[in-house]
Amino acid sequence: MFSSEALGIWIGAGLTLCIYSFLYKDNPFYKFAEHIYVGVSTGYLVCTAYFNAIKPYVLPLSADYNEVMIIPTILGILLYTRFFGKISWISRYTLAFIIGAGAGISAPNVIQALIIRQVGNTITPFYNPALGAGISAINFDAIVVFIVVVCVMVYFFFSVEHKGVLAPTARLGIIFLMIYFGAAFGYTVMGRVSLAIGRIRFLIIDWIGLILQWLGFGGF
Repeated sequence: MFSSEALGIWIGAGLTLCIYSFLYKDNPFYKFAEHIYVGVSTGYLVCTAYFNAIKPYVLPLSADYNEVMIIPTILGILLYTRFFGKISWISRYTLAFIIGAGAGISAPNVIQALIIRQVGNTITPFYNPALGAGISAINFDAIVVFIVVVCVMVYFFFSVEHKGVLAPTARLGIIFLMIYFGAAFGYTVMGRVSLAIGRIRFLIIDWIGLILQWLGFGGF
């Protein structure tokens, strides 16, 4: 009757209730679940780092003599000097290398996604004969995107005072920004609500359903 799956359901339900107990107030049950979450996440990351980086690349150094991997291994060891006050400054070299390499790798992707692609979508032709003839050939999406981009850019253009035509254009840019922020916030709220619905569904169907099965009611 009491299987490993049932044990997992009970543990998941208990931790879920402990986390949601924070809605009442901060309490030891919430702290207990929080510490377990942080500890398990840290342990998982440590195991992942060991099996994906240390075991396949660092440990074979003594056997394969792979000189290329010596440099990142030394840089990784230097990070631990952070725990020693007098030589903690050495870890800055590794951090500088990580930040510099990360910026160099991500810069082309960011430029491609946030600049080049956005510019390409903005300069899409307003009239596309491939869509049809007459009004049906007008690309209204491209027109809307162009108007929104221009209005928002005018709002952030502070070198000239917003007077005349620039004033209503900048105000329209503020409206577009508020629409974007509202949609982004709504999307975030929907994501959180979806997580809450998933947990409630787990408690009702899996946990309470399991209890009903044990009581002989058949569950859900």
